[in-house]
Amino acid sequence: MRNTLTSFLDENAYLPFARVHRSFAVNLNDVESVKVGDSGDGVITLKNGHTVKMSRRYKLAIDK
Repeated sequence: MRNTLTSFLDENAYLPFARVHRSFAVNLNDVESVKVGDSGDGVITLKNGHTVKMSRRYKLAIDK
């Protein structure tokens, strides 16, 4: 089954997911650290060691 990220997030609004990039969403419970560059873009490091790009457009989702 194919679905958009927006649809997934809308259907699962009760879960602690936040969109952090046009192509990525993260479970906020799994975030280890957030590093933001001068331009506003950043990198999110998850507890399992994986990294995810964060765009400045979605930075406010993490600030909450």
